[in-house]
Amino acid sequence: MQITTQKRDDLGGNGGAYGPDKSPTAKSKQSILTGLISPEFAAMGKVRLKKPAEIQKQQLGILEEINRHWIDRLQSEAKLASEFAPPS
Repeated sequence: MQITTQKRDDLGGNGGAYGPDKSPTAKSKQSILTGLISPEFAAMGKVRLKKPAEIQKQQLGILEEINRHWIDRLQSEAKLASEFAPPS
């Protein structure tokens, strides 16, 4: 039984499934999108995504603050409980 191996170049090299010189690059992807989407529409999309991102950031900040207060309360309750616990 003979096992053969293929070199990476035989399988398409860095291009993966597209083959060696056929893989889409970032530049070609951008040029495809540029042809489909006008710059004004793209700018509008950026503006529309900015506000939800700001809101999400605020919500995460509020949740972090709530978690800090909750942990502080748990620690103070544990300290108080240890003060009232009978000595072992």
